[in-house]
Amino acid sequence: MSKHKKLTDVEILKYDIVNENGRIYTKEIVLNIIKDFKDTKQPQLGEFNYGESAIVNLSRVSHETINLNINEDDKTLEGTFKTLDNSLGKKLLEILESGEVSVEPRVVAPLILKLK
Repeated sequence: MSKHKKLTDVEILKYDIVNENGRIYTKEIVLNIIKDFKDTKQPQLGEFNYGESAIVNLSRVSHETINLNINEDDKTLEGTFKTLDNSLGKKLLEILESGEVSVEPRVVAPLILKLK
């Protein structure tokens, strides 16, 4: 029998603040991300330890995004994910069971330049 883990209310990003990469995701951007996600009919797959490319590498797919929602109290984009029944999905599941995993989204937002 396959073993999956469903992760709910996972914080993906905070909005309306400058993040560590110098980007700011506005509430409007987050709402558009959610709309685009809900309009998409294809599975939204995520990679374990993804690379530089914005194209999903199927050899690194480990999970599927089931849902996205906004938490206005915490000003966060949150998601629900399901680990896949493949080698990297199982590896992700092992890591989840032993500790904490960080989520790094791949979305586009304006870059805030830091002036010196």
